[in-house]
Amino acid sequence: MTKKISSTFLLLLLALAFANAELKFVFQLYRHGARGPINDWFNGGEQKDIYNELTPTGERQHYNLGSKMREEYKGFLPSKFNHSEIYVRSTDMNRTLMSAASHLQGMFPENTGDFLPSNLTDNYTLPYFAGAKNYLPNQKTALPHNIQVVPIHTQPKKGDLVLQPDSNCQYYDDIRLAFYAQKKETIDFITQQFNTTYQQYSLLANKTFSNFDDMEDVDDTLQCNRYNAKWVPQISQELKANATYLSSLAWNFWYNQPELLRALNTPFLNQLMDYLNPVVQGKNVNGLKWVMFSAHDTNVQLISAALNLTSIDCLLHKRFPDKFKPSTPYYNCEFAPEFASSLIFELYQADVKVDEQINKGDFYIRLRRDGKYMNLCERNSTLCSMKEFTQRVSWFAYDFNAVCNTPPSKAVLSTQIITQSHNPQADQTNFFEIGFYLQSIVIILGGFAFYRSNLNKKKLEFKQFSDCEVGLTH
Repeated sequence: MTKKISSTFLLLLLALAFANAELKFVFQLYRHGARGPINDWFNGGEQKDIYNELTPTGERQHYNLGSKMREEYKGFLPSKFNHSEIYVRSTDMNRTLMSAASHLQGMFPENTGDFLPSNLTDNYTLPYFAGAKNYLPNQKTALPHNIQVVPIHTQPKKGDLVLQPDSNCQYYDDIRLAFYAQKKETIDFITQQFNTTYQQYSLLANKTFSNFDDMEDVDDTLQCNRYNAKWVPQISQELKANATYLSSLAWNFWYNQPELLRALNTPFLNQLMDYLNPVVQGKNVNGLKWVMFSAHDTNVQLISAALNLTSIDCLLHKRFPDKFKPSTPYYNCEFAPEFASSLIFELYQADVKVDEQINKGDFYIRLRRDGKYMNLCERNSTLCSMKEFTQRVSWFAYDFNAVCNTPPSKAVLSTQIITQSHNPQADQTNFFEIGFYLQSIVIILGGFAFYRSNLNKKKLEFKQFSDCEVGLTH
């Protein structure tokens, strides 16, 4: 009875906090909308006209998502575009640039655009071109239907560590294959359990599928066909669900090698903090309030794994609860990102005391994935104080070049040492073993011991961001 009263009181307190808290900043990351296929499974090779490109379905998805943002964040999101308040960035690919443009048409629709000065004469609207004329006579809106155009910033793939880190990771394939070898027992188990699924899809496509990587490829083509009204073979709900599950496993196996996960996420998380910190510190002088990144499933997956919204462990436990037993609770367990999947970071300032971690005036983070608030900071709560979130991101930060641009054989020892000594809960886990092969280890451990002694006295209750796989029970 006492627990019920406490829970009710907490819910009322949280409701009061949300009612009075002030939304200060929004950071939005999303995957592009539906596209054409990127491989030739089934009839993918016959769709060269839309191969790898955003389709009309994808445009509509992001128009609808942008419209939803305008509706849900009414009062915070300006009704008309203001260049000092909104910043948009995209990867340098047609499908993400077009997704951003479609999304922005929903956020700033017709009749929110600009007007010409009332006393401007038509000749000033003409370009410096022989025979030019005004194609919008007697109209004072700058563009037809008073539409609003919004600048979308981008940069080439090479060097874009924030939104295309895997493409700039020289040794990504080597690290991934080494991780597969390390997880061979688990992968063999998965193959055994889903062998029938592989065989059935092989018969449907007249090609051989034998692992979850193959299933991710074929499932992607089928998803493209479904979203774009193309032919799809008759597949049972069980087979479809199995493909979705295997695709999600594949995404986690691709990136969840611990040091790789940290390295690939660090540029993005640093960028995120570069936007949040000025708001918290009262230095957001230009009034920026909404940042939008148009990117890929890779980006949504990487951040989801970094913040423990998904993992190999939770997916295995979800499907095989008796064989894969968690050592710590799973507060979230999301599947692979769908088309137009999104992550939205909301930064609030509390007007009342929320709990022992969030006092009046403190900033805190909430995170939505596909519209649902996720549990954060390794607890059953959708709130995380900005102070704690900053500490976690600081611990998670890792040298991108040390992992991605250093041959794995030379990087293994240093990454193990750094992770063991720098992890706030290293004394509570057995995932990494310290190798005492070099005398310099003493210096490294001593340095990090000094660093840890100066951390906040209250030790973080923090499960590693890395995927510490639960043991197989036989």
